[in-house]
Amino acid sequence: MDLTIEEVIEKIIQVTKKSKEEVLQLIEKEKEKFGGLLTSFGAACVVANNYGIKL
Repeated sequence: MDLTIEEVIEKIIQVTKKSKEEVLQLIEKEKEKFGGLLTSFGAACVVANNYGIKL
């Protein structure tokens, strides 16, 4: 997986039609859910996976 976090965010936006702000909020919620153990990139990948987005 050689994607950047911005590319992951863009894929999420394209599939979900959510705003960048909404996607960033989803990423922050995932980070909180995992007690800060996930990086922003890791949380973005979890959000993508939750929407069935293959990275």
